[in-house]
Formats: sequence, structure tokens, C-alpha cells
Amino acid sequence: PGTPGPIYGPGLYRSANPIGFAGTITLDAGGNSNAVFIFRTDAAITTQPNSTVILAYGAQARNVWWIAGSAATLGLSSTFKGTVVATADVTVGVGSTVGAPTRVNGRVFSRTAAATVGAFTTVTVP
Repeated sequence: PGTPGPIYGPGLYRSANPIGFAGTITLDAGGNSNAVFIFRTDAAITTQPNSTVILAYGAQARNVWWIAGSAATLGLSSTFKGTVVATADVTVGVGSTVGAPTRVNGRVFSRTAAATVGAFTTVTVP
């Protein structure tokens, strides 16, 4: 699903700017099932509809962290991997239908506001 996109190895990716993506990104653990991926921003995290996070070569959702200094929004009908920790609201977009749900393999937390999960959405704790 989605268009091919960047591949990230284990590590800390930090930005003062918002983190956002459309299409597909791949997290490649290089065969190390303990590899950790941290994406941290002082601003928001946003994924576009139908976005996909792919875990490759041993990467595990339990080792992926998305940390937002403000809000986080996961686009509708997306497949997302990892734990989201946001200072403000976390919104997991509704799936468009039963056949195109939004899937999160991880957790969603807000430090100061609500975490909202829409209809036709599945959140699975890794």
C-alpha cells in the first residue's frame, strides 16, 4: 500500500519541525530484533490517509517510538507501527470502511489531552 518511500535504520531522528509523511516508510532493523527507532519532534506528527509504516528485517513495533511536542494525527485507512506519545491531542483517523480500516500496532498516549480513536480502527498492543 502507498507509494515507495524512505528507509530508516535504528536510531534517534530528531527535528524541531513537524514530522509528517504520506505513502510508505520502512524501518529496517538490519536483523537486530532489539533495534530501537525514535522519531522525536518539538512540533506535530501527522500521517496522510493510506500511509503505511513497514517493519523490516527484525524491526518490532514495541521498539518504535513517535514523540510529538504538540499533537499527533494518524491518517484514515493507514497502517501505523509504534507507540505515539504526544503533548497535545492524539487522533487516530477513522477507517474508511470495514474493508479499509486504520490499523495501529502500538499504543497512543497524550500527556495533556485526549487520545481519540475513530470508527473502523484497530489498535493492537505489541
